[in-house]
Order: sequence, then C-alpha cells, then structure tokens
Amino acid sequence: MSTLLFTRRINGARAIAAAIGAAMSVFAFDANAANTITFGSNNNSCGGAVMCSTDGTHGYTKDGSGQAFNLSTINQWFQIDVNGASELSGQPAEPDKGVGGFLVLNDTGSAVSSFSLTITDDFTSSTASVHTCSGAQKGNICDNFTAHGGSGTYKFNTELSGTDWDRCTQGTISGQTCTGAPGGVAADFAPNSVTYTWTGQNGSTIPAGSYFVISFTGWNNDAAPPLTPWDAYIALATPCPPCGDVYVAVLDTATNTVTTTVQLPYANVAGATVSPDGSTVYVTSLFGNNGLCGSCNAIAVISAASNTLISTIPINAYNTAVPCNYYGGYPNGVAVSPDGSTLYVTVYCGGNGINGSVFVINTATQAVTAMIPVGVEPYYPAVSPDGSKVYVPNLFSGTVSVINTASNSVTATISVGGTPDAIAISPDGTQVYVSNSAENDVSVINVASNTVIATIPVGQGPYGLAFSPNGSNVYVANQGGGVSVINVASQTVTATINVGSGTVGVSLTPDGSRVYVEDYAVNGGSGGSGTVSVIDAANNTVTAQIPVGGTGLQPGIFIQP
Repeated sequence: MSTLLFTRRINGARAIAAAIGAAMSVFAFDANAANTITFGSNNNSCGGAVMCSTDGTHGYTKDGSGQAFNLSTINQWFQIDVNGASELSGQPAEPDKGVGGFLVLNDTGSAVSSFSLTITDDFTSSTASVHTCSGAQKGNICDNFTAHGGSGTYKFNTELSGTDWDRCTQGTISGQTCTGAPGGVAADFAPNSVTYTWTGQNGSTIPAGSYFVISFTGWNNDAAPPLTPWDAYIALATPCPPCGDVYVAVLDTATNTVTTTVQLPYANVAGATVSPDGSTVYVTSLFGNNGLCGSCNAIAVISAASNTLISTIPINAYNTAVPCNYYGGYPNGVAVSPDGSTLYVTVYCGGNGINGSVFVINTATQAVTAMIPVGVEPYYPAVSPDGSKVYVPNLFSGTVSVINTASNSVTATISVGGTPDAIAISPDGTQVYVSNSAENDVSVINVASNTVIATIPVGQGPYGLAFSPNGSNVYVANQGGGVSVINVASQTVTATINVGSGTVGVSLTPDGSRVYVEDYAVNGGSGGSGTVSVIDAANNTVTAQIPVGGTGLQPGIFIQP
C-alpha cells in the first residue's frame, strides 16, 4: 500500500495573502497502488465523476461535463490508472486510461502565474510499476512520474523535481529538475518527495475567474508518455530546374510523417513562422503572379486548422523606404509578436547596396502600418519575449538593428560578425544570439548594454539558430554540415551533431525534447531533395530523417507553439 501526502502551492502575479511560497493545505490518505494520485479522502462521492469536491456534487468527466474545481480550496481526489481499472475501492475507473485532464477555476481573486503539487510516496518493491533506478539513485527502487501543462487558452510549462531525484526521462535536465512544456515532462524518483510545478509560458498568468486545465499521465513503467502531435511547417520549393512548385509540407512531429502539403502560387520561398497560438502560418514568398496579388512579392497566410492558403499580403515597396526597381522588394524573414497582432517582415533589394526595411503588418487587417529603414539586405529577425523590441540582422552591413516596437524606430545598431543572417533571443530576453555565416561563429549580445559580450566559434556557414525552451542550450544549423550545440552558461560548443550538409533551419518542439533541422542538400546537393532531421535533445542523437521533397531556407520558429 502506498501513502501519498500532498501539499498545494499557488503563486500569483501579485501578492495573495499567505499563498506565495507557503504550503496551502495538506491531506493524507491511503491508496491501493502507486499509479493512483489522490486529493483528500472523498472516496465515495460524485457517482461516477472522475473528480469530486467536498460537497460531493461537482465533477469533471471525460466529455467535459460537470463543474470546475476551485483552485483556492482544492481538496478533492482524482485517480489516474493505466489499465482502465479503478485503483480506489468503491470508485469508478478514470476513463482516459492513463491520461487525465482536469478543469480548474482560478477563484483566488488574483492572477495566478504558477501552481504546484508536492507528493510524498512510500511505494515499495512490490508495487507493480516500480523498477530499478538507473541514474543518481542507482541501486534503489524508482517509479516514473509524468505531468503535462494545460491546454486551451492558458498553457503552462512543466517541471518535476524532488529530494530523491534519479533521472529525467522526458524533458530537459537542469540539476535535479526536469523541465518540459505542455507536451509532457517525466522523471524517475526513489520513494520520498516529488514536486509537480506548472508555470505560465512567457510570463503569462491565469486571470482571476478564468478556467484552466491541468493534466497527468499515470506512472508508466519508465516509458515516456505519448508525444504531443505538434505540426512543423516546412516551406519548400522544388529544385531548379525545373522550379515553380512551391509548397508548405505539414509534418506531424508525433509520427514524423508529412500529413499534407499546401501549394503556394509563387516561384520561391524564403522564411516561415507560426503564430503564438498555433493557428496561423506565415510564409515569405517571392515572384508571385497568380491573380491574387498581381505581379508582386507577398506573405502567404495559411490556416493551421484547415491547412489551406487563406490570403496573401502583398509586399510592394514602390516609392517607399525600399526603392527597388522591379518587383518592389523581396520579403525575406518574418517574425510575429508574442500577442500575434503584428508581423515584422524584412524586405531587401537583391544585394544592390540599398538599405532594406522592416515592414510592420497588422495581422487582423493585413495592412502595412509602418516601414522602418534598417541595414543592407536584412535577413531573419526575432521579436523579444515581451514584444518590446525586434532584432534584425543586416547581411551586408555586418550589423544588427534594434527596433523599438512602441515607436517603430531603430534605437541601436550593433556591429557583429560578417554576414549575420539569423537571430535567436533567450527565453528571459536578456541575450541575443546572432549567426555570422561568413565568419563561422555566433555573436552574443547583452540586451541591456547592446554590446557583443562573446563570440563563439561554430561550424561552417551558420544559418539559423534556436534556443531550447528552458534557455540552457542554443542549437546552430551550419550550412557546411552539422548542428552545433552551445551551452549558454559556459558559452561553449558542447556537441556537434552530424545531420548532413546544407543545414539551414532549426526549431524545437515546445517541450524541448526534440530538435528539427532542415537539410536542403542531404540527398544530392543543392539540386537534390530536402530532408528534415530529428534530434533527441536528451542525448544529441539523430532519431529520424524525413524526406520532404523540396528545398528551402527558413531559420526561425516553424513548429507550432
């Protein structure tokens, strides 16, 4: 028999009396198996609901019926069982067989930024799901704990920690903490204390009176939970010759298969990004002439729900900040603000020495609201996590332009290395990493001083880079071959992963467990068919290489948040 002791902690965006940093309530009870998690001891209430409140009338079932639980007074129970049979005497089986999503109401009166549960478990060697520890607790017995972030409007990052930590089995390791995102985090622990923590992504909070979802997966015999099917959007064009077939391959990251393609009426593509809510994909497209926007360059707008092209946003720079002579300027990189309301598109004139611009586009109206002059041939930009700044690498100026989004003006210009082409910003917004393809290195910018504080040698021709969600590593795609893994704390390359040549784009799944890399020359050079390589971030090994049929150049975020 296992005995679990729960402590609940709520942290708010502003002070909640006696709540921040303090245990709110403690409940003890007996359970019949280690794969049962229980709040309180209301073991005979609710008449079939998965969860019960103290009055025995409120519950949340598989189909979403019933009322939510109150965050301020959670002393209900719920169970998670992996075999479909109830582990608590007199209670119905949890219907999802190993996965439970539970609706909670924030009735604390304040915005909540995190939510934690601490569990004490005294499982024994006779418990069915227990196995031998193989990490820090080697020689002891362990069980595997799994938690997921919320779904819907309020999505949470997740962490697992504890006094008897053994090893992380899904997520990113930092000390004795396993960090993930809504897709799941899992770790082995010896008997004692395990703490589940949810924290709002990018500093977000759950407003007072709002509902959110928390979810667990049952103890799972050291197996990672099913992968969340985030989609990756790979903008591609068929090799030239013959040219002309331009499309976006939609890649299911759970199965690593291309599920569909979205045709684009253009001759080429340059960049792609996904809106923060995952609903919309924006692709910079070149040389279009299809009746939708006439003879122009444009941003293709794709619905992620239907995987269809729903509109185009023309980029025409005649008599504007970019005095191009023919098509009106080439749209290159694209980035979207954290709230999804604004696009920032870099536009250049084909390397003729004329300064380029950043076009500011309202995503609701699809209108260009500002054009901001920057350096020569601006490439792949990035927006700071708080949305206050945009960083733009200027390929032929050797600089990075810093744009204040409130005034839509350049407030600083920072000299970096030769031909800077892409930007990645740390999750806390304190550092900017810039790939310099001509000098085979990465510049590190301190955002407070707008100065380069380090230069890190990487592979040949770095062209795209991305931070891990927890900010501990930066993955750099090198055109000459391989992915360099930079440890942010030491600012050194700790691993180089062989994924073939022509590596140009890199993006991570939101839980940080997998790295997806676009290799345009893996199968036969620049005229060959492109491939997407999948890297296991826990051990830096390539687990799959997926043919996608075309070639493309798209540093930046191309996986759904």
